[in-house]
Amino acid sequence: MLPKRWARFSLELAEEKTKLLRFGRFAERETTRRGEGTPGTFDFLGFTHYCGHSRAGKFKLNRKTATKKLAAKYRALQDWFRANLTKPTADVWRTLHAKLQGHFQYYHVNCVLVTGVGWEPDALTALVWF
Repeated sequence: MLPKRWARFSLELAEEKTKLLRFGRFAERETTRRGEGTPGTFDFLGFTHYCGHSRAGKFKLNRKTATKKLAAKYRALQDWFRANLTKPTADVWRTLHAKLQGHFQYYHVNCVLVTGVGWEPDALTALVWF
């Protein structure tokens, strides 16, 4: 059904990247009933989407930064620090501020769980020295 709909708009479905998973309001109940464990997760636009619950116990779509994206950003920032060790500190901080501001503006949406390395001063110091 989905490939037919996409064909109407001249789009194709990449079979090797596609999977069906139980997701949504009733996914947890269905996967438990079928003995499949927890509902599936998927990565889209740099976020890992997964089923969660609000404080009231209702279904809530939760997101966290995708592990691959966060690791790639961490490596790129570390390489950038190494390449800019000899530049004046004021210039480095100004550029770093712009990089971090862009990161936070994209990834800071409601219910994003920050995983892995944070952007605390200790983590930034570790990037510079290691």
